[in-house]
Amino acid sequence: MSKVASLADIPKSPHELEDYVAALFQSAHYFVEKNITERDITDILELDAVATSYEGANPSTVLAEAKSGRWGFPDIFKVIGWMRYLDIPRGAFFVSKDVPGKDSQAVQQKVGPFGLAFVHLGDFSDATSRFRAAGFPEVKDSLMMEIWRFSYWMERRLIDKLRVIAKSDPSKEGPREALEYHRLINDGIFFVKDVRDRLHQLYHAFQTHPKLSLGIASEMGGGPFDPDAVDPANPIIREAMLKGKHDQLQASFYAEHRARLAILKAAIDYECLVGAGSSPATTGVWIPVLPGSFELGLKALKGEPFFKRYPLFWQVFLWGFGGFYLEDRKDEEFKWLSEQTGIPPGEIPRALRAFDVLFPTQGSWLTSIGPSQCRIIKMVPTAFQGLGAYHRRRRYGFKEYKEFGYTDHTARDLGKWNNAGVDLLIS
Repeated sequence: MSKVASLADIPKSPHELEDYVAALFQSAHYFVEKNITERDITDILELDAVATSYEGANPSTVLAEAKSGRWGFPDIFKVIGWMRYLDIPRGAFFVSKDVPGKDSQAVQQKVGPFGLAFVHLGDFSDATSRFRAAGFPEVKDSLMMEIWRFSYWMERRLIDKLRVIAKSDPSKEGPREALEYHRLINDGIFFVKDVRDRLHQLYHAFQTHPKLSLGIASEMGGGPFDPDAVDPANPIIREAMLKGKHDQLQASFYAEHRARLAILKAAIDYECLVGAGSSPATTGVWIPVLPGSFELGLKALKGEPFFKRYPLFWQVFLWGFGGFYLEDRKDEEFKWLSEQTGIPPGEIPRALRAFDVLFPTQGSWLTSIGPSQCRIIKMVPTAFQGLGAYHRRRRYGFKEYKEFGYTDHTARDLGKWNNAGVDLLIS
């Protein structure tokens, strides 16, 4: 195999500080939601990151804001106002620059009583220790900081490409539908305070987009957009999955998996609150819009000892590990997944079945591709698989994918995916 380009050679993202702050929380085992906008009130509320921990009986949330330029107390108290508006008791305000007349310790003393941590990151040389000094968990794995920052960048690039495609041909319905779906998942449902309503809206949208990507592929092939299409041999979908082609389908794959992850998170949040007696639905009455099969699936997941960590696990597995693991190195890979999610290695196979339980598909979401050691989740965008490939190369300490020593298609697939990730970020 010829030598491939490396993600490490790409210049830094233009969203460096926002990504760095989100990566701090993500690497400290929080579930992270980013760049959330309340679109009903233009330019009033735009959140850099909201991080949720599943360490306690109830999920606990932190609102994080990053300020790379000049800042002052009006910026800080605006965040405190957001915390009150959203009923989030804990927040963090991160800055990278000094402002004359502003002493970090004095600022913290002033804003601390409001539940806000002030964190001056400086030149990032000791950012993780400052993060911990502010009362947050230790970041033990520095590689994950790099992986998450690339992951966020890939997400933005996919959605940006989808937005360009939608604007370039307004007659096409599919790209516009995918954008609206992503807006609901990323922005809309966050501001629905009752978790039952949130789950209701998410699952209703999921039911109306059961085959979003296939519908887009059908439209690309000259047919109508049909999000309920049936065409298992569609050649355009196969090109997207096997060859990494078609930006709008890669973005749609991302949106569909984000939707499943959002439903999983809302369902787990609901069960955590009911279990702790903190939900308005303490009677345990199920939400009528959800099918009985989903209720039975969630009941099965609730019986598993680490089910509360499944939202974090799937976020890490899909967007940090590329939605795959290497079968012949499974013990090592499951150990790494365990370190990032708090799920013991022996319980990882149960966590990997969660999508099958809640979102049954033909066969399984986890599958093999040809003569390869890669066990992949279907429909993960190829660029994210490339990030997973880069992640493995760094973990195992190799410079090139041929150093893995495979004689089948594994090294070829890893290199191909890697190049797709690089191409997305430099295109």
